[in-house]
Amino acid sequence: MSEQFNLTLEQTSLLIFDWDGTLAKCDGNLINDVKETLQPLHAGGFILAIATSMSSQRLMELLKENDVRELFSHEQTSEMGFAKPDPKMLDAVLLSTGTEADKAIMIGDSSFDIQMATDARIKAFGVLTGCNTAEQFASVQPLLILESINDLLNYLSV
Repeated sequence: MSEQFNLTLEQTSLLIFDWDGTLAKCDGNLINDVKETLQPLHAGGFILAIATSMSSQRLMELLKENDVRELFSHEQTSEMGFAKPDPKMLDAVLLSTGTEADKAIMIGDSSFDIQMATDARIKAFGVLTGCNTAEQFASVQPLLILESINDLLNYLSV
């Protein structure tokens, strides 16, 4: 990963996150310092969204419990029509937020997340806080592999 890699709002305006393994641990609680990463991204003008396989009801409960509901402009769950790794799941997020695919990044912890983004023509970052290792990400070639989303602030101009 190059420290010179730095995306601005003009280049990227939408950040789409997986929930489990990316933003939160298996118990539903946020990974350490995730809220402190999301807040400046939101305040800096990035549109934040979630694309997850969990139910809408459970996701809403977790967003409220973790006090981050107001940070997200859109939540896309598989029960809303398309499940991972169908790229139409991300197409729905793009449509809802009015964002072009080339202005979005999907951030996820699994090869399914990265493959879904690639199929939807969206840039993809992998994170190592969930189910995949760097070696497992090699086959789907994310643009970046981060230790956690807390590293995003090193690559996005806020």
